[in-house]
Amino acid sequence: MPKQKYYIPQISLKDAVEIVKTIARIAGKKKRIAGEVLAEKIGHSPYSSSFIRKVYTLKNYGLIDAKIRHEKVNDKTKIIVEYCELTELSTKIIDPIDEQEKYEALREAFMRISLFKEIFNRYQNTTLPSIETLGPILVREYEVSRGSEKQVYRMFIESARFANLVEERAGEIILTSEIEKPIIEKEEEKIPLKKVAEDVFKLETEFCSFYIRRDPQAIKSAKILFEIWIKEIENMINSEQESKNKKLKLIYPEE
Repeated sequence: MPKQKYYIPQISLKDAVEIVKTIARIAGKKKRIAGEVLAEKIGHSPYSSSFIRKVYTLKNYGLIDAKIRHEKVNDKTKIIVEYCELTELSTKIIDPIDEQEKYEALREAFMRISLFKEIFNRYQNTTLPSIETLGPILVREYEVSRGSEKQVYRMFIESARFANLVEERAGEIILTSEIEKPIIEKEEEKIPLKKVAEDVFKLETEFCSFYIRRDPQAIKSAKILFEIWIKEIENMINSEQESKNKKLKLIYPEE
């Protein structure tokens, strides 16, 4: 069985979006730009391998459609980019309705790169290994050329961070698919939250008070504890109610 081939991008998702912004700025509503014009704007010859690889990378991210043709010149094949056109996905990133749409589109673009998707799925919800550990894996299992594994590693982290797919704790990088969604709420329904210290908030209602630090791990722990707490209270209430019902049955036995 042949080994799966993984696409390795030329640039990070962050750099790809910068090129998309350049196209949008020049092309305007047409959303299409000639290959020669784009090459000049990003500092390349239109026939250079660097430019061609960047165009293919933008296509693989799903950010552009491009018309590319191959032409024979003096027994050599010349690759010509006639034009590049922005896709709906790129529009969602550079001109989103809201932040949620933007980050969902960035996540989709990130996952279109087979190598990125494979590494993300492999280490999702865990700490990303160091380059010393992951580097040999990139070379052996994903056929990254020896000597470029550090560049690919940095590009992966930069892209994942840009797509809001990492959580950083004490110098460690945790890959997570949880995307923060904007909270839309009515004025009268706002949670009565008070800032009582630089990094501490207090939830205070008529029935209870609760303190929490401004820290992702503290917030996650609070969510878990709240669920356990509510479940325990419900079990206690149900147990007390069952006990009352048993006593009533003893006092007033059923006929």
